[in-house]
Amino acid sequence: MNNIIKVNGNELNIDSKIIKFNYDIRDTKLVNNQVIVLLSIPFNVNEIDNIYAVSLDGKINWKVESLSV
Repeated sequence: MNNIIKVNGNELNIDSKIIKFNYDIRDTKLVNNQVIVLLSIPFNVNEIDNIYAVSLDGKINWKVESLSV
């Protein structure tokens, strides 16, 4: 089945499911039945958690996390 994947600002639409992020989406790639999402975080924000893997049923499977030292 072909899933319809669309991006509108900070929203990822997978078929009829909408996943909202805190920042706009810069890019997406479909890899192994997951949508890899790269967020466009402004340079003046210290957050670097900007890559997510979202399943085709709309669940966030993982995200890149800041290194804790």
